[in-house]
Amino acid sequence: MKHSFHSIINHYTILRRVFRALLLGTLFLLVSAEGWGQLDGTIAKDTIVCQNAVSPELIFTGIGGTEPYTFYYNVNSESVDSVKTTTGNTCTLSVSTLVPGTYLFTLDSLRDGNNSWAYFTEQGVTVTVNALPGAPLVTTPVLYCQDATAVPLTATGTNLLWYTDAVGGTGSTTAPTPSTAALGSTSYWVSQTVSGCEGPRSEIVVTVNALPGAPLVTTPVLYCQDATAVPLTATGTNLLWYTDAVG
Repeated sequence: MKHSFHSIINHYTILRRVFRALLLGTLFLLVSAEGWGQLDGTIAKDTIVCQNAVSPELIFTGIGGTEPYTFYYNVNSESVDSVKTTTGNTCTLSVSTLVPGTYLFTLDSLRDGNNSWAYFTEQGVTVTVNALPGAPLVTTPVLYCQDATAVPLTATGTNLLWYTDAVGGTGSTTAPTPSTAALGSTSYWVSQTVSGCEGPRSEIVVTVNALPGAPLVTTPVLYCQDATAVPLTATGTNLLWYTDAVG
């Protein structure tokens, strides 16, 4: 038997309880009523998550009717889908975070085990999945000679975080200054965060090379007064000539 809203409201007191809480990434939906028949409900506040983050869950709870409860909803005004309690008066719906976008979950109606219905308009919650930013732009490798004076590493990005590991670890907002005391290569990683979402890391390899030995020379070079001289020679790579021992 069908009941109009006006006839039911004359016999039952409708309670609307709006729970607007976000706890541990979970969205709550409470539908409650005194007695059976016309039910009522709302969906909790909006939430924002990052792409590939742990999926938030919509938790549907039916109170005041007869189990099982079936909740009918749509996403972005597309075809209606449903979730149904199996045991107890609650069921959950996981929201995928694989694809960035804005998803409006709208509760259309609720049916309990006695085939009592509640219908809703403009009862919705928006789940925004923000895309992950790209990896920062870096210059690699960075080359130093042993014992040279190093400067902090640089990268192009927003809200940079620096790491000493490819995954895991705790990022630092301070760019590291590599050590040049030991020979070899050391890797550093950097990520950027946009709209609260941290993206993948870029690797910077710092290589410390050994100082080359002194060039091979013939000394002293002897000339007679007023003789014609020729340019000095030395055996080495990328030679630089000086008139002072240091500086």
